[in-house]
Amino acid sequence: MSGLFIAIAVSLSACGGGGGDNNGSGSRLSASGNNSSPEGVYEGTSSTGMYFNTIILENNLFYTIYGGISGGAFLVNGFFTGTGQAKNGSFTATDVRDFDTNGLDNIVTLNATYIPGQNFNGSTANGTSTATFTSAPPANTTYNYNTAANLSNIVGTWTMTSLTGDEVSVDIAANGNYTASYDNGNCDFEGRVSPRASGKNVFDFSVTGGGGASGFACDIVVPGTAAHAVEFLLPGGQRQLLIAGTDEIRENGTLLIGAR
Repeated sequence: MSGLFIAIAVSLSACGGGGGDNNGSGSRLSASGNNSSPEGVYEGTSSTGMYFNTIILENNLFYTIYGGISGGAFLVNGFFTGTGQAKNGSFTATDVRDFDTNGLDNIVTLNATYIPGQNFNGSTANGTSTATFTSAPPANTTYNYNTAANLSNIVGTWTMTSLTGDEVSVDIAANGNYTASYDNGNCDFEGRVSPRASGKNVFDFSVTGGGGASGFACDIVVPGTAAHAVEFLLPGGQRQLLIAGTDEIRENGTLLIGAR
């Protein structure tokens, strides 16, 4: 893996932009899901010294945003995503995708143990190296995983940053439809964002169309991308929005981070 463990979700303690030049600040996500799986939000560190935020959904799909801490800011280097199998306190995933600023970096395996709502610990391996990690629900946060996502909190225009440092403008309508553009308007995409049917504080984020001036889809987000998003209040009063996902064949990953 390229750094730490793949934080299966998102529990940011300081994040305001994408990529290694992130200099924003933010609060952490928190809360656990049900009492029989690792569902919920965790934060921790790995044996490689990386910090991460993870979110695990009710279907064991997870996202992990990882990077370093500098001057109180979370400097994002990339994210992991995959779907695991949870049983009797053990969690395994054999096809985890690791995306960083260079795109798909590694395919990772994950083996972990968990106590629901208390900890999620284990190791990851990419064929050449292994790292261990420990994590627990964030102690201080404004994000509550167990409340329903509120679409009205994210309606309007967001200026977001991708892992590669591209600025992406996302305009979300009150009905959940959105349009987005980047590369000085030469690339665009559109789709729909809606509160997750599970009733948890997560949005489903789909990409149904888009492309470049030449008629071909651009590289940050392509049609068919399935993603998820979370938003939460930052200490300074701004709201943070994070969107992460992959295309249908899981070769292209997208991470967008913005605050307003």
